[in-house]
Amino acid sequence: MLDSLTLLVVMIMTNLLLAVTLWIALHGRQRDGLDKWTASLALQALALALYAGRGNLSPIFSIVAANTLLVWVISLKAAALLEFNQRRLPLRIHVLAGIAAAIVWLLIVDQSFRFRAITGGLIFGFGSLLLALLIDKYRSVMSMQTRLIMGGGFLASACIFFARAAGAWIDTGTPAELLHPNLFQGIVFLGSYMAVIVTSFGFLLMHTERAEALSIQLAATDPLTGALNRRTFSEIAESELELCRRLNAPFSVMMLDLDRFKLVNDTYGHLAGDIVLQRFAAIVQGCLRKQDLLVRYGGEEFCVLLPNVSIESAQALAERVRIAVSESPFAVARFSIPITTSAGVSSLENGSDGTLNTVLARADEALYRAKDGGRNRVVALPLASASTAELLKAIERRTGK
Repeated sequence: MLDSLTLLVVMIMTNLLLAVTLWIALHGRQRDGLDKWTASLALQALALALYAGRGNLSPIFSIVAANTLLVWVISLKAAALLEFNQRRLPLRIHVLAGIAAAIVWLLIVDQSFRFRAITGGLIFGFGSLLLALLIDKYRSVMSMQTRLIMGGGFLASACIFFARAAGAWIDTGTPAELLHPNLFQGIVFLGSYMAVIVTSFGFLLMHTERAEALSIQLAATDPLTGALNRRTFSEIAESELELCRRLNAPFSVMMLDLDRFKLVNDTYGHLAGDIVLQRFAAIVQGCLRKQDLLVRYGGEEFCVLLPNVSIESAQALAERVRIAVSESPFAVARFSIPITTSAGVSSLENGSDGTLNTVLARADEALYRAKDGGRNRVVALPLASASTAELLKAIERRTGK
């Protein structure tokens, strides 16, 4: 026979150990719901300790307070999950949930254990079910495996509580009191214990996945503008070019450079320059398709890879970007900074020869001509029209930067 008091003590120690371990290991980094999850574990340990005092403590503590705390455990876990997804559960929800729970348990505190078991089973069963349904909404922020772990843990907990309510309803083996030795009661406690372990492990797994995704993103992108960095560009561009070759599709490149950007840094400071770069990248990104790739090529120079885009379409896109930049406000503090951009475009047309380096050099040559021609303009130079001497000169200029 599973001893209920022993299982309660084990659950109390497990919740406390999990809470303390999380607090120590993640001290100073209690974000994205970790603080609320830690608090829920501590509150659950306290509620179970009050349960364990049944018979020695006043029913106000061992029944009303204990069950009210467990309702707060559910609301804190919901808040932790929402915060992980950059959402908030208002404080009034926690307060109202606690008040409602206290009122319910005050009204039934003098009822039979069977009646209280039915009520508690339904309340905590529906609470666990709501947490399982909340997990199902997180398809975009966690892997399927983690959703199965978290959702499965909460769903199992819901089933356990519903089974407890059903068992008390039909009165088959329902104990007279919470700590009365009973196989069914022991199974309920054991299942709840396992659900705590599984869901806490799943919550940590959620954070591990996010940390790994962030590390990959930081390695692939420019931290200031969010555009791809040059190293990632080198890895992606060749494969995109090869795919366009196999599909016999054009492959265009747009080179962008902010006009007189050094003057912005010298006049308004480098912090203002950073803000301008961020705003510029956002404007350009807003003009692109999902499959187009924006790369911070270096300093104030950006490159856009345009798979399956002809040079005419690329030139039209570059013109839209130029107009969008010149017409957009670049406000820094009390200053409004006039910003323009020059663009150079080139393309490998369907089936044409050429390498990534040559098309980049040709686009760079086009950008050079746009800057030399007065800035704030777009120049397109088809790769096919370039002579060998022009290409060699362009490549030499590009690699000599």
